Amino acid sequence: MAVALAADEPPNAFSHGGFRKRLVSLVLLGKRASVRGWYSGTAVDSEDTLLFSQLNGIASMNEIFPLEEAQAAYARIMSGKARFRVVLKIDS
Repeated sequence: MAVALAADEPPNAFSHGGFRKRLVSLVLLGKRASVRGWYSGTAVDSEDTLLFSQLNGIASMNEIFPLEEAQAAYARIMSGKARFRVVLKIDS
């Protein structure tokens, strides 16, 4: 099930299938569902992190697929066999 959080609604509201509903803890518990998020900080935090990575030679580990193999890349992700970030490369 896909759930899209609605920014224009009060906290604990979400949209699914065109209907707006309020999240109720009991419903989440009953379905063993959860709502997760990631706080990524401010733009300055991101800049500091990138600068730190650059100064210390830290880089992400990627599995790169050409755009023509997008389906294979997706299948690798869905199979759970991807060890690193899967990236599609678009040749210019």
